[in-house]
Amino acid sequence: MPMITLRSALSGVVFGLCLLPAATLAQPQSAGLGATQLDGLKPFTDCLEKAKGHREHLIADRLAARLAMSTALSAEQRAVWQSDIDALRAVTPQKPNFVPPNPRDPQHYLMGLTDAEQQSINSMTSRFSQETNLECEKKYGGMTRYSPGSDQSGQRRYEEQLRADMGTPIDIATVAVTALPSPFPKTREQLAAEQQAARAAHRAQTDKVMQLAMEGAMARTAACQQEVKGLQLTIVADYMQRNLDAAKGLSAKDRGEFEADIQATRSAAAAGLPMAPPLDPANPMRGINRLTPEQQMAAASEYGQKLVQQLTACQMR
Repeated sequence: MPMITLRSALSGVVFGLCLLPAATLAQPQSAGLGATQLDGLKPFTDCLEKAKGHREHLIADRLAARLAMSTALSAEQRAVWQSDIDALRAVTPQKPNFVPPNPRDPQHYLMGLTDAEQQSINSMTSRFSQETNLECEKKYGGMTRYSPGSDQSGQRRYEEQLRADMGTPIDIATVAVTALPSPFPKTREQLAAEQQAARAAHRAQTDKVMQLAMEGAMARTAACQQEVKGLQLTIVADYMQRNLDAAKGLSAKDRGEFEADIQATRSAAAAGLPMAPPLDPANPMRGINRLTPEQQMAAASEYGQKLVQQLTACQMR
């Protein structure tokens, strides 16, 4: 005859923390034991009872910790939270039913828990229930334990599976403790005002970020343009220098004037000037005329290419 265990009858009981009446489940075990009373499951169900109230006590402890640092709350507000705490702590294995202070809002205490706190408490409750279930199975689970010399391997495998299926809890101590909010539910008007304020704050923050980004881009562009201010005159001076190097038969006077025009062009480039000041008032275009029309066009083309390259490289830095 196959081994009969309590697992099929009680699966899901521990996680819901709500046990079926002992009389409903006792008949198979009492029959296996040859008993005449319908209390064969009582040791097992009594063992599971200690899981009742565990979740409520975890919530009460967290609310109490938050209430202790809620110095901004009024005496009336503190009293509301304290009544939730007292009601939660009143839940025990002997008195498993939670009696809310306000029957019209039976889960008011959840207002005092953040999402992270609820997630942690739920995981710790689940783990405690699983541990309790395993403990009770090891003590009272399986009918074969009442038959001396019977094979216990099936029960051991079941207990090992229960242990393997246990989840990893999130310790509530790892969640930061913050002050409690007002315990009074907000009106629709208050919620709407808060949502409107949140949207306005978000828009203001977005506008500020965009403004700063634009200001930063403009400042970067201005800085990059400053870097290339002397580029065109530098290119012109380089063309002039190549012409001077290639020139033959210049007099000392002509060479000196040519070199002076080149130096004036480079000085103007270093100063970021749009053009070099004329050295000969009677011939103000003497410097640029050192280049042929073709060279002037080539210099302008080279300037356009290098300008794009240097501005792009500057913006990428």
